[in-house]
Amino acid sequence: MTTIKRKRKRKPGWYLLVSLVFVIALYFFYNSCRNIKEIVRLIRMKHHEEKVLLEAQKKKNALQREKERLLNDSTYIEEIARREYGMIRKGEEIFQISLPDSEKTEKNNAR
Repeated sequence: MTTIKRKRKRKPGWYLLVSLVFVIALYFFYNSCRNIKEIVRLIRMKHHEEKVLLEAQKKKNALQREKERLLNDSTYIEEIARREYGMIRKGEEIFQISLPDSEKTEKNNAR
């Protein structure tokens, strides 16, 4: 007895089903890549904003210390008045020393 091998006929819908599954898988892969890029972008933005916030907090703390010194430290106020506004105490004399013109030009040329 010999057995006859029959060719199985594939149904026409089989290729359509495989193609549909492939297209759906490709769609999900594309969207997941796009979502991953968006997540990475948001993480970078978050790190940048955290740095900006940290710098702003440092500046706020420095200004707060400056305010406290201005309110409570008379020596600091005197230092600022002398340095920035050229103020002096009663009885003090200011001596301004200026270089002769030839020495000024030599110093400027040396730079």
